[in-house]
Amino acid sequence: MLGSILIGIVMVHAGNTFALKYGDDLVNQAQQQDPAAVAASRGNNLQAAWRDFGGNLVLGAVPKTISGFAIVFPYPFVAYQGWVGGIVSVRRDHTSRLNNPAPPFTTC
Repeated sequence: MLGSILIGIVMVHAGNTFALKYGDDLVNQAQQQDPAAVAASRGNNLQAAWRDFGGNLVLGAVPKTISGFAIVFPYPFVAYQGWVGGIVSVRRDHTSRLNNPAPPFTTC
């Protein structure tokens, strides 16, 4: 997984248009269609947290658990997730999140 994260980071920081466009499209789609993101954008933080938890449980843990019974199936999923983690290491304006990371939670 670390290798695929590094590949994603190198691709976007080198300006690879495929990786940058894929990351932009993925983030836009998630912000518009993900129930947790929609709830969070409306200020429903508790609902967003529950939806995120449920989505991670159902769409994340269950398929990985089932695919874990086979030796080969989990590797492509983990590699893809690592690559996505690497390509979202840039902001929407394609500047690096790694050089000046924002704190995960801010107080108003």
